[in-house]
Amino acid sequence: MKCVLIMAVIILHIVYIGDTFPMVKKFILTFTMPTFIFISGYLVNVDKKPTAFIRSTIHILTPYLIMETCYIIMAHHLPIREHIDILSTRTFLQYLLVHPVGPYWYLHTLILCNSIYYIINYFTSARNKQAKQSTNEIRLIIALGSVFTLVSAGFNLLSAIYAIYYTAGIVIRRNHIDIRKMLNPTLWTIIPIIISFYFRDNIDCINIYGILFNGSMICFLLWVYHHLPTKIRKVSLYIGTHTLPIYLFSPAFTFCANKFSYMFTFDPTGTILTITAISISVIGGIILYKLFKKSKMTSWLLP
Repeated sequence: MKCVLIMAVIILHIVYIGDTFPMVKKFILTFTMPTFIFISGYLVNVDKKPTAFIRSTIHILTPYLIMETCYIIMAHHLPIREHIDILSTRTFLQYLLVHPVGPYWYLHTLILCNSIYYIINYFTSARNKQAKQSTNEIRLIIALGSVFTLVSAGFNLLSAIYAIYYTAGIVIRRNHIDIRKMLNPTLWTIIPIIISFYFRDNIDCINIYGILFNGSMICFLLWVYHHLPTKIRKVSLYIGTHTLPIYLFSPAFTFCANKFSYMFTFDPTGTILTITAISISVIGGIILYKLFKKSKMTSWLLP
């Protein structure tokens, strides 16, 4: 799933695809980031000791601060869509800490959600050891929902939509529900996916059409996975475990792809451009990750 999602993220950053096929971009947007957030909520481990959790958070925070800083500076100097005309200290800190610009907002959201969830879980479980497990779960979800509402509506630091998807992942995980059984992999889910295209004007990740589409896509892709050749499975799993470095470095590669997209005008569908951009971004991201890992001086940058 993460392999498919990171490829979809790369496609979102290809300007030609977004401009030429806006409906494709809309469906990818509806599915990609909400599903990424949902999986993040499902997979996050809050049973770590505080020192271990802080260490894992730093492994996300450090690259975020570095890459977002680079992107803000680039947005100020280069004529891109998210161009920043005036870059003052206040504006810089606003983009870096409150409202990220560019593709790295996901890391900002992930750090915020994980930290809130860990703190609430830590104090809820510590203070209510004598209470029933079900009671603790209800208290935690209520507290989590309240804080997420405050952070999103009160301080505008977090998208309420993504907070809902993140919480949904938490609820499923804490109720010990196997997501692979709940979202049963089956070919029949192609039917609601096709139906979703009929309601394409109304589809959104938070309404019934979007939720149905996202759930169906997960089921369908899990079905596809079971029918993949072994070698392709291994490659997809390998890419799925390296989504962070690919995500961090892919904007540099997609920027180059956008710059030289005129070389692919012979293909109006954008297929060759898309395959090229994905291949270069994935391979380049993993190579850079390997180079960073070999350098002991930068071992703190990526886990």
